Amino acid sequence: MTRSHQILLVTADKSVRNRIQSEFGERSNSFEILTATYTTEVIDLTGSRSIDCIVSTEPIRSDQGMELVQSVRNENPAIPFVLFTSDCTPADISTALTEGITQFVPRAPDNDPYSLLAEQVQRIIDRYRTCERAKELTRITTVIRELDRALVQSQTKDEIDQRVCEIFSESEPYHFAWIGEQDPETDRVEPRASAGVESGYLEEIDITAGEESTGQGPTGEAIRSREIEVMQNIPEDPRFKPWRSEALERGYKSSAAIPLVFEEMLFGVLNVYADRVSAFEQSERELLQEVGENIAAAYHRVQLRSEERRLQRAVEQAEDAIFITDTDGKIRFVNPAFEDLTGYKADEAIGRSHRILKSGEMDESYYEDIWDTILSGQSRTSEIINERKSGERYYVEETVAPLTDVTGDIEGFVGIQHDVTGRKRREQELKERKQKFEGVVENVKHGLVIVQDGIIKYTNPRVGEITGYEPEAVKGEALTMFVAEEDQDAVMEKYRKRVEGKPVKETYEIDLVPREGERIPVEISVGIIEHEGRPATISAIRDITERKERLKQIQMVDRILQHNFNNNMNVVQGYAEIIEDATTGEIASSASKILENSQKLLQTVEKERDVTEFLVSQQETTAVDVGREVEMLVSDMRERHPDAEISTDIQSEVTVRAVPEITRAIEEVLQNAITHADTDSPRIEVQVDGDDETLQISVSDNNPHIPEMERKVLLEDEDVAPLYHGSGIGLWLVNLIVAHSDGVVEVEATKPRGNEVTIQLPVGN
Repeated sequence: MTRSHQILLVTADKSVRNRIQSEFGERSNSFEILTATYTTEVIDLTGSRSIDCIVSTEPIRSDQGMELVQSVRNENPAIPFVLFTSDCTPADISTALTEGITQFVPRAPDNDPYSLLAEQVQRIIDRYRTCERAKELTRITTVIRELDRALVQSQTKDEIDQRVCEIFSESEPYHFAWIGEQDPETDRVEPRASAGVESGYLEEIDITAGEESTGQGPTGEAIRSREIEVMQNIPEDPRFKPWRSEALERGYKSSAAIPLVFEEMLFGVLNVYADRVSAFEQSERELLQEVGENIAAAYHRVQLRSEERRLQRAVEQAEDAIFITDTDGKIRFVNPAFEDLTGYKADEAIGRSHRILKSGEMDESYYEDIWDTILSGQSRTSEIINERKSGERYYVEETVAPLTDVTGDIEGFVGIQHDVTGRKRREQELKERKQKFEGVVENVKHGLVIVQDGIIKYTNPRVGEITGYEPEAVKGEALTMFVAEEDQDAVMEKYRKRVEGKPVKETYEIDLVPREGERIPVEISVGIIEHEGRPATISAIRDITERKERLKQIQMVDRILQHNFNNNMNVVQGYAEIIEDATTGEIASSASKILENSQKLLQTVEKERDVTEFLVSQQETTAVDVGREVEMLVSDMRERHPDAEISTDIQSEVTVRAVPEITRAIEEVLQNAITHADTDSPRIEVQVDGDDETLQISVSDNNPHIPEMERKVLLEDEDVAPLYHGSGIGLWLVNLIVAHSDGVVEVEATKPRGNEVTIQLPVGN
């Protein structure tokens, strides 16, 4: 739509003003008459409105008339200025033309001056606008040409931003240009680049893309509409209120916001500010819209070039061999990894058929299959054997895919080869090791079971012989499949602890329930292995039926011997007591010795029975409150031995995991200290202390030093056979119990006399 002709009439004569308004109004409704009286009003209006022509009735010879002309020309040398006076001499006309008056129209009553004025003003405005449009076209064409050159030369987005802003800000009437983009989190439009008369403008203002007042200017509107938005009158348009004072301070009178859009992608918004109102005519807006599209297209090209360079680097740095062929299979490109893998340099491979890699291991039907697949537009991945330049064979996992142009037509193919020669070699080695492993485990005399995630993954033939189940029948079943019901919970608990890395006994005994027949007692030994790349347990199963039977027979013989021994020894003691009572002197003394030694012998046999029972029993660890047990044992010892002085110092109350017989071991150490005292009032100190990992129970006495042989029983697992007294067997029992609790025993001879026996046990959960 063509805008109206804005005429500024400068006169103090109301009748003249009315006649001019009437004349112009009758001629056309395209005229808009603005009026002013003083020079300051004129300057304000020319600064805030797009004035097409000034008409003044003030004589040039007057001070006010001359001031008006000079002030206007100082501000705007090009705006048409018509002098319409009735009192004008040739000298006045000469002066007026010299000062820059465009036209002099005499206001003589005999020549219809108002009609003449209207005709002259119309002609002057038409000529002025034609000239201005030509200058604007030349200017914007120059800007576009410079922009095109800059867009072609710029290599980065930042370079484009800066050059665009500089080119606009250096072209009249533009004062300032900046490019910004919307922050999706804050909605604020953040500047990326700027140039021109700025003086901190962007730091002082806040522009958003939302619906609030800071988003109602050209920038926010352009982001939302994706169309160019202009503000023709910054001084008066209410939409520019949030930024008006800062803009006017820097001379901005109008602005345009050009969205930078390419294929619906918004790259930002270009903001241009001019030093006059109505600076952006329709034709210029259309050109600026195209400029915005060109700038966005340049961003896109830079982005594509960047992606292309990144892709090129990725291809060149890729560890996999990459090659590109044309539709005939001739190689057009190879990356460095291709050279390393095949032995062919780029100049040796390019131009030759991809068949230079054929090894002869794959038949022709295989290659025909690949061609059929990729010619149909699909990709194909397969494992093949190729041949290097040296003739060496190698395995690759190859993916071949078609390359298409913008129309979708196939213009070549890309091949990616991943070297799997090492993997193939490892697979072959693994296969050979597996065959050896299977050859070993399938012929061992014990059953072997591999369990992973609580599921049986493998059993050797011996398991089938023990249980009656074939390997395939148990594979995939729960690990408790053939475990006796009363043992299943314990087996699962041990499995969970072992998988979690918690301490658990490596060997234990359970009963298996075979497919047919009676239950079978077995000994299970468990370890951790890696099965198919993941942790698993392997259990060795040993049939202990015969061992159990032998133990049962040994226990029976042991009970018979103990029974007969005790009975006969009771008879011996009875006769010894009779002899002692009936005689005196040496015979009575001998009878007393018989009683004393027979009692020691009975105690030794009793300890032997304890050792036997411990060895044949199931020694499962359990939680033991050592401090509490020690207090109970000491209390009992004090009652049994009132003359003994027993003190305790229990510093730690932590729980240990030990076999239940650990209390028997502590009792044996205490009893040993009292029994071997050489005074009527032995002194014994018991201390319990420890840390997060170990608990120590120390028993100290003031007795003679423990004989070397007995210390060896505790410290070096000395054979107990030569020890014929009960203390040796007792200390051996202590060592056995502590060892089965994963603990150790230490003995130290203190000076000048005395002993300290220390039991160390691991702290339990």
